[in-house]
Order: sequence, then structure tokens, then C-alpha cells
Amino acid sequence: MRSLFDAAPDSGRPDSVHIVLPPARPDVAWLDPDSTESPRAQAAMQMFGEVPSSAFEPQSLRNAFTEVFRGDMFVSAWPSFGVTGDSTTLAMSVVSRPKSEVLIAFAYDNDYHARLNTTLVLRPLRSRLPDKISVGFTIDPLRKNLFFALEPHSLARGSNGWFLRGGWRETDVRLFDEDRRIDETRVERVEAMVGGQKRLTRSYVLQAGAGYGFAGTEHRDLYAMMLEDFASVTTASRGEDALVIAGAEPPDAIILDVMMPGLDGWRVCECLRANPITARIPVIMLTSLDTADMTARAREAGAAAVLMKPCPVERLVLTLNASIRPEAARR
Repeated sequence: MRSLFDAAPDSGRPDSVHIVLPPARPDVAWLDPDSTESPRAQAAMQMFGEVPSSAFEPQSLRNAFTEVFRGDMFVSAWPSFGVTGDSTTLAMSVVSRPKSEVLIAFAYDNDYHARLNTTLVLRPLRSRLPDKISVGFTIDPLRKNLFFALEPHSLARGSNGWFLRGGWRETDVRLFDEDRRIDETRVERVEAMVGGQKRLTRSYVLQAGAGYGFAGTEHRDLYAMMLEDFASVTTASRGEDALVIAGAEPPDAIILDVMMPGLDGWRVCECLRANPITARIPVIMLTSLDTADMTARAREAGAAAVLMKPCPVERLVLTLNASIRPEAARR
């Protein structure tokens, strides 16, 4: 037996040498460094395809080698050709991907600040159903994401194959309206999809699938969220609701946005002052209306203070404490 390597004179390119080999034996040997059969030999052979049944040039197997590369099952794979009589034995010396890997990535930017991504990759099976299982999570100040994926082999390099993917996501979406009101909507999604990937050209692939997803939302006021670290907070989205809540369970202080659906903040403040139950509760007004008479308007409505938006939470807490202390002393 003799081995043939894809070599060329110094003056030429490797693919300029034309070597014609006898027909290949039907089985390709996929050998790990210890010369034992690779546990992924079956999946690799399915990707490699049929071996030449007639005389062939090694360069004609370029597409087959590329398919194996795209499957990303091996750290390295080197072919060798051995000719015995009128047949060729094709062997692949491979180093298989590890059975498990933990991938960790950390990043920081101005939008999401610090975020962490961790993925556990398992390759537990000798067959193709599946050869790759991924489970992981991503977390940053505004997002949380748990995900999983099943693939017959890695599809990241553009290989053809099926996939099953899904997970749970929680995203906090911050909304700023024309009155500088800052709200936050928490969106939770649970989804799963099964589909396939097909390579169209060398540079483009097509993914298609069908799945099911469920999404739920929770509206949250951003100022209320920031104050949760300093106090017990109850929120109301409309002025009328605020009057009912304050009358039923009088709080230590009330923060009102000037611009609200229904009764505006000024009218709500006046109603609070007219009710003996809520008349002495300190009221802090928040507004984006930067006008000269704002302080006078707040005093007329009976507010303890008025702050411009956006207002840092530290300043809001200081104003609350300063408004609550005199009232607590009178009690």
C-alpha cells in the first residue's frame, strides 16, 4: 500500500497537480488520534456523501470535505489516500469536538451596560438525532433569556439540517412620551420553533420553520420601580384611581404627574386637599412643563413641591423625606 498526498511543485498551486486514483472503497475510515473509529463517523459519512465509484482526482472531493467542515463536528480533519491494487482507501484523521463545552461571554456597552451570556453545549450521541444540544442564558439590566437548541450537527457554518429551538425571554421596554413621562413595559415570551436550514449559495442560507409563542405584558412606572428600593409603592394610572386608593389607604406621601389620563395632576391635588382624610398628605408634583408660574401653580393647588422631569431618583427621595418629616412631627 502507498499513501498519496495532495502535493505540488514549488512553482505551481496545489490544485494544479492532477492525480487520478482508482475507484474508492465504499467505506471511509474516520479515525480519532488513538486510531479508533470516531463516535461521529456515521453523521460525518452522511454529510460526506457517496465515495467515487470510478477513477477520480482527489480535488473532486473538495465539496464533500467542505460539507464535513460546515458540520463543525471536528476540531481538525485530514484526509489520506491509500492505493492497493485497483482500489483506493480513503481515511480521515480527525479530532472530534469535546462531548461538552461551556461558552462564556461578557460585554459592556452604553445601551445595555454589562451583560453575560453562558451556553452549555452537549454532544452526547453517536447518531444524528441530535448531535448537538445547546442550553444557555443571557442576562443584562433590561433582558433575561433562557434558550435551548437541538441540531443534528452545528448549523453555524451554513450546513443543511433541521433544528428545534425555543426558550423564555423577559424584556423591559422603556417608553418616553412627549411629556417626558417614563414608563416601562415588561414583556415575557415563551416560544418554540421547529424548522430547517438550506444553503442556497456559498454565502447565503435559508431558514424556515413553524412554531408557537406566547407573550404577556406588564406595565410598570419607572419612577415607581426606582422608589421600590426606598419605600413601599402603590401606583395608579388615572387620577380618579389615585383618589380612590388614597382615600381607602392614606399613604405617607403622594407623587403626581401633572399630565395624566382623566383628571390631571393639578385637579387631583385639589381634590386631595378638599378631602379631610387626605388633606394633610404631602404631594410632590412631577412635570415637564417648564413655565415661570409652575411653583405658584403648585402652591395654589396645595402641593408640597414641584420637580421637573426627568428627575433623578436621589433628588426625588430627598424631596419626599423633606416633605414627610414636618407632617410626621405634627402628628
